[in-house]
Amino acid sequence: MESPTNSLFSRQFAAMLQRQFDEEDANDRMAAMLQRQFDEEDAKDRMAAMLQRQFDEEDAKDRLAAMLQRQFDEEDAKDGLAAMLQRQFDEEAGEQLAAMMQRQFDEEDHLLAAERAAEEQQRVFDCKICMDTLPEESIARIEPCGHSFCKECIRGLIVSQIESRRFPVLCPTCTAEPDNNRPESIGSYVSVIHDFRHAG
Repeated sequence: MESPTNSLFSRQFAAMLQRQFDEEDANDRMAAMLQRQFDEEDAKDRMAAMLQRQFDEEDAKDRLAAMLQRQFDEEDAKDGLAAMLQRQFDEEAGEQLAAMMQRQFDEEDHLLAAERAAEEQQRVFDCKICMDTLPEESIARIEPCGHSFCKECIRGLIVSQIESRRFPVLCPTCTAEPDNNRPESIGSYVSVIHDFRHAG
């Protein structure tokens, strides 16, 4: 039979072991709790890091999008400026072309006007004897038949007819007309006779 002293010692020893066990168990639970807290904080840190990376990526995407938008806007502005400059160039070229064509038209119109004025100032006729084209101031017109010759040809014809003693001196055109039985006399053209007399 166990003595009371040994029984008390055994109970005390068992109690001590139980306390140690309880303390170690409590320590293990504390360690497990701390580990869980650590794991939770570590998970939170990883989550925070992941969120930060996502934020950074999105921020980088936003910055890239902003940069691309600026480039697009700059290129669009350049295109707009180029289009505006092209329109200005086209308008100026059109104005220059219109001005050049207007100048050409004015020059041609001026030349035509000058030619018309020159023609009006100096009309010409074709002599039926020498066949030359001469200014109207050289005309000797026979009346009343109205046939015209240059003064030199009429003068030469009169001189030739007088030297040949052929009178009256007739209009050569009237004489050449087969149906004309009464050709006009050049002698009736007073101014020509007057010129002839002065030339003699």
